[in-house]
Amino acid sequence: MGATNIHYSIPRGDLSPAKAYQQLVDEAIYEYGNDSYNGTISTTSGFKIVRTPENDDEYERILDSCDKWGKCACYVKDDQYHFVGWASV
Repeated sequence: MGATNIHYSIPRGDLSPAKAYQQLVDEAIYEYGNDSYNGTISTTSGFKIVRTPENDDEYERILDSCDKWGKCACYVKDDQYHFVGWASV
């Protein structure tokens, strides 16, 4: 099987990064089930906080620091949490 890159955004509001991540995972499981190859954030194993990328090269480096079934990356931009990484398909 392969992998696809993911990028989820969610308003910060009163959410901590952990609660935002869990909300996105719960929504993905509700929509796509528990299949470990569903191509969503639910196939990641958590997240790590990274610095907000300032350009496309930095964004690509963040993606390169993630791997399938590993942790995705989280950063804040425009008052939203952004979770990026790789999901198994």
